[in-house]
Amino acid sequence: MMKVRRFKINFKSILLCCGALYIVIYILAAILRIAYPYELEPMEGGMVDHVRQILEGKALYVPPSLNFVPYAYPPLFYYLAAVFSKLLGVGFFPLRLISFLASLGIMALIYQFVRRETGDRLWAVTAASLFAATYKLSDAWFDLARIDSLFLFLMLLFAYLVRFRPARISYISAAAVLFLAAFTKQSALMIALPLLLYAIFFEKRNWPFLLGTSTILIGGGIWVLNALHQGWYKYYIFDLTGQRWFGKLLKPRIIGFWTDDMLKPLAVTILLLFAFLLVEFVAAKKKYFFFYLAFTAGMIGTAWVSRLEYGAYGNALISAHVLLAIGFGLSMAKFWQEVTFPKNDPRRVQNIFLFALGLIQFALLAYNPLLLIPNASDKKAGDHFIKTIASLQGDVMVPGHGFLPFLAGKSRYAHEVAVKNLTKIDSGPVKLKLEKEITGAIENKRFNALVLDSHNWYRPLLIRNYEFSRIIFSDPKQFWPVTGKRLRPNFIYLAKKPRS
Repeated sequence: MMKVRRFKINFKSILLCCGALYIVIYILAAILRIAYPYELEPMEGGMVDHVRQILEGKALYVPPSLNFVPYAYPPLFYYLAAVFSKLLGVGFFPLRLISFLASLGIMALIYQFVRRETGDRLWAVTAASLFAATYKLSDAWFDLARIDSLFLFLMLLFAYLVRFRPARISYISAAAVLFLAAFTKQSALMIALPLLLYAIFFEKRNWPFLLGTSTILIGGGIWVLNALHQGWYKYYIFDLTGQRWFGKLLKPRIIGFWTDDMLKPLAVTILLLFAFLLVEFVAAKKKYFFFYLAFTAGMIGTAWVSRLEYGAYGNALISAHVLLAIGFGLSMAKFWQEVTFPKNDPRRVQNIFLFALGLIQFALLAYNPLLLIPNASDKKAGDHFIKTIASLQGDVMVPGHGFLPFLAGKSRYAHEVAVKNLTKIDSGPVKLKLEKEITGAIENKRFNALVLDSHNWYRPLLIRNYEFSRIIFSDPKQFWPVTGKRLRPNFIYLAKKPRS
C-alpha cells in the first residue's frame, strides 16, 4: 500500500515569502517611477537645479539671490548626481537611479547584518523584506531624487564596519565612510555619536584611529568647503538648519512620534527588539548588547529629532525603519526554535506565536503600490503643462517647482522652499537683501508671467502688479505629486499692462 506523505507547514518559509513580496513590489514600483519625466515630490526639481548649477561650473553655496538659493544639504549627493547626469543626461532619472541603487544597498547591508550575527540567511532576507515593507510608511521616499537613501546606505555601511571590522585599517575606512555620510546629510553625526562611544569603550586599541580620522576628515572638510564658499557653507548647512529646528519644533510630535509613527505601524517589531535587547542584557553579552543599544539610540533617536522639525515628512523615519528591520531579523533568529519538536510538545507554540506576530507585522504595513505610481494621465498633464509654459511670452517664474521651467525653455530661478527656509529663519541683512530682490522683481514686473501653486504667493504685491489669467489643469485629479506636500503649479498670473 502506498504511503501518503504528510505535508509539513514551514512557518519560517511562509513568513519569508510574505516578506519577499514587499521587495518585489518595491522594485517594480521603483522601475515604473524612475523614468517619469516630472516631479514625484515637489522638491525633486530643485535637486536637479542643484546638479545643473554644478554642471554650469558654478558654486553651490553662494549668496542667496532670486536666481539661486541652495537647499541646506551638504554637497556629496549633488556632485555624484552631476557625474551620473554627465553620463545619462540631465533630469530626474540619474538622481532617482542613485537613490534606487542605494536603497537596494541598504537592503543588502540589512541582510549582511542579520546573516553575520545569526548565520541564518532566511531571517536575513526576511529582515530586508521588512525594510522594503516600510516603503509607503516613509512616504515612498526610497527612490526619490533626494539624499536620504544614499545617506542611510553610507551610515549603515559605517555601522557595519564598526561592528564587524574592528581592526585599525577598517576603522580608518569606517571614518572615511562617515566622512562621506556627513557630507551627504549633516545628521550623520547624530547617528554616529553613540557608535563612536561604543568603540571608545569596547575597542580600546583601535578607537583612536576611528575617532581621530573622522575628526580630521570631517573637520577638515567643513573648513575647506567653508573657505571655498567664503563662509556660506557654514551659513546654509549649520546656521540655518540649527535655527530652523529650534525655531520650528512641533511639540505634538514629541509624543506623537512614539505613538503614531512607531507603535501604531511597528508595535510588533518594537516589542521583539525590546525583548531581544533585554535577553542580551540579562545574558551579560556586554559588547553585543551595547553595540545594538548604541545603534538603536542613534538611528531611532535621529529619526525622532528629525521628525520634530516643522515640515518633516516620512523620510525622517527611514533611519528608524532600517534599525527596526535589523532588530526584527535578530529577534526572530534569537527566539525561533530550530529544533523539530514532537507534535504535542508545548515548545512548538513559541514558533507559532512568532509566526503569527510576523504575519501581523507584515499585514500592518500593507499598502496599494498603484497609488504611488503616476499614471498615463499624469504624464499627459505634465506634457500639457510644459507646452503651456513654453507658449507664454518672455520670462516666466514657477517658484514652487524646479527644472520644469527648463524643460519649457525658460530660465531657472530660486526654489520657493529654499527661499522660505531662509526668510522664515534669518532675520538679518541676508534675509532683507533677498526679500528686497524678490519684491523688487514683482513690483517691477520683471516676469511676464508667474505660475503659482496658490494665490497667496506674496499676495499684496501680486495683486497690485499681476492679474490672474487662467488655470492650467481642469481636472482636479491630475499632475499631483505622489508623495510629499500636495502641490502643483496651476495658476497663471500675467503682468498688468501700464495704464494709458
